[in-house]
Amino acid sequence: MAWVLLVLALALVTGYLIITFGYRTSVIVLLVSLALGLAAIIWYAEFHEASRSNLISVDEVELDNFEVHVTYGNSYQMSARVRNHAVKHTLTAVGIEVSASDCTVPGEDDSCVIVGQQDQEIQINIPAMQARDVTRQFIFPPIRVQGELRWNYSVLYARAQK
Repeated sequence: MAWVLLVLALALVTGYLIITFGYRTSVIVLLVSLALGLAAIIWYAEFHEASRSNLISVDEVELDNFEVHVTYGNSYQMSARVRNHAVKHTLTAVGIEVSASDCTVPGEDDSCVIVGQQDQEIQINIPAMQARDVTRQFIFPPIRVQGELRWNYSVLYARAQK
């Protein structure tokens, strides 16, 4: 409904400008107004996104009991408990990097080579100083394991709201 009212208002303003100042002047005024409005919308969106991403640091997000299981073929299910250690803000999204390593010699980290890596975003609503259990399905490229398969993760970013 708001879009209809906006288009109607623009049509009325454009008609008024054409009648009052002529066609060329009204087109220039309309184009300048649209450019300024678009710039204001882009600036607001970037400012709002930056303020949301700076509310909680990566250090205030913790994943416990991180596990990955094969569900079918190249489909995997990741499960973990996500903890929000922030004092005031609600965690709304967590970006993690999931990697699979093939370790040819069990127990030695030097023999591990990363055979797959993928970024995942988990949309979640965790109030301050609380935790939630999450599961996430994802598709991973085919892996032909030659030794032991190990899954690792790292937290890339955290988004929050006040």
